[in-house]
Amino acid sequence: MKLLRIDTTGQKLSVIFAGQSRTNNDTRRHSEVLNEVVGDWVHQCDGFDIVTGGEGASWTGSRVGIVAVKAWALATCKPIFVDGVQVSMHELAPNYDAEFIVGKKK
Repeated sequence: MKLLRIDTTGQKLSVIFAGQSRTNNDTRRHSEVLNEVVGDWVHQCDGFDIVTGGEGASWTGSRVGIVAVKAWALATCKPIFVDGVQVSMHELAPNYDAEFIVGKKK
């Protein structure tokens, strides 16, 4: 399965697909440039993989990635993964501590 891996949690926006990567180093424009960086890979991939970044990940960056992937998954009927683990649309939600809740409670 060819997954489009998206990391919006760090200083730079990183997208990896089929052994190729694209980045954008503008730290304040992740949400504005994400579609440009991803380009036609949205239609070529088999699913979307969000990188959570672990502790210390950017809360705003995490939200950018989640919203984009949810929209693309709905529009293309493709599955969502979090760090390589498939989840449903309804299981994926960031809590207020920027940790990810994936189908379980703390």
